[in-house]
Amino acid sequence: MEAPATTGNPVEIVLGVPGPWPDTDQIGRAIIGSSERLFFAGAVLIDTQSDLIVELEVVEHDPDLRRAFELSANGRHSEALLEAIDAHTFTLYLVGPGGSVDAAQKMMDVAGEICKAGGLAVKVESSGLSHSAEGWRELIGKKGMLALFEGYVTLVRGDDLFYSCGMHNLGARDASVPGSLPSDEAAVALQGFAQYLLLEDPKLESGSTFSPGPEYPTYRLEAEPCTVFGEGDLLFNPFGWWRLTPV
Repeated sequence: MEAPATTGNPVEIVLGVPGPWPDTDQIGRAIIGSSERLFFAGAVLIDTQSDLIVELEVVEHDPDLRRAFELSANGRHSEALLEAIDAHTFTLYLVGPGGSVDAAQKMMDVAGEICKAGGLAVKVESSGLSHSAEGWRELIGKKGMLALFEGYVTLVRGDDLFYSCGMHNLGARDASVPGSLPSDEAAVALQGFAQYLLLEDPKLESGSTFSPGPEYPTYRLEAEPCTVFGEGDLLFNPFGWWRLTPV
């Protein structure tokens, strides 16, 4: 899905929820019938509990959607879920404000209501990560910063570095480590650092150091702009990146 037109907010969260609704009229009926908090108004959804207004785009069956969910799973989706996604009739794309923990939680809650209305799974288009409907609802039940991290942030191996993707949804910088590191060591560094940013909100600057634990290397930090993705890309992080280099 292409990035939505800018609305002045530097971050838009986009969540795709496929489902087996027989027609567009049934989408509205399903939402109204299953959710006490969502008001369905055609092109928008209004969450009466948080006053959040979410743009809604309804897209007909996409034959490539199963593959997109296969590639974006953090682990592996069950074959039954993938078959259900392959047979979906519509996908509801929810577009709303991001760039803060509060905004990300509100968007997570709205997508959870769509899952209650028959949604099969959730794909975070603004990070490239996907979850089953059951897994998404479990994250909502957990609440808290780590649940949001698990919901919105993924780790990626590029040509010459490992990096996190999706921290902008929560209002924070992403991070990268050299691609020469062992994958398990890179994952520990990136996950540990991202969670440190979210839980501790430390005051960092270029030259600061970080270590995920006494048995792991220490990394020197360098603040950089996001260059892996261009402006206008849903994966672009306007807050920038931290480059972590072992010292």
